[in-house]
Amino acid sequence: MKTPIFLELAVMFMVAGYIATAAGNSQQPASDSESKMAEAPKDTSGAQGRSSENIMEVVKVNTPNRLKPLYNNFLLRKPGFEGKISVKFKILPDGKVESGEIVSATTNFPEFEKEVQHDVLQWKFDAGNYKNCTVTIPFTFVDEGLVKKE
Repeated sequence: MKTPIFLELAVMFMVAGYIATAAGNSQQPASDSESKMAEAPKDTSGAQGRSSENIMEVVKVNTPNRLKPLYNNFLLRKPGFEGKISVKFKILPDGKVESGEIVSATTNFPEFEKEVQHDVLQWKFDAGNYKNCTVTIPFTFVDEGLVKKE
């Protein structure tokens, strides 16, 4: 069986549209001409938002190193399944992930979806002078062994 692909480009291009800074400080997705840095908070505490680039660095490491092996293991139990799972989670200033939830899923495999959610809760981002940050990241899982008919 070929190694399944995570549509990394889909993740990279879609994340900009899904990242939102929490703590009453939502922002619209940044366009190519706008700064990709999260908007600074309204208070004077000196805390700032996380950049989408910082968030994507962690996603790009954990997708092939953690989620891909997880997907491979579940493929052994249910060959050929695929779909998209969008996970919403909060990143704390210390870099720990808190309160993740599945906001949408198309895999029709609740056990796998729950494991993806659980895995994301284990991720670690850099610590710093940040506000809490809530993001929603879509992950697309595709088994290369399947031939897609369009």
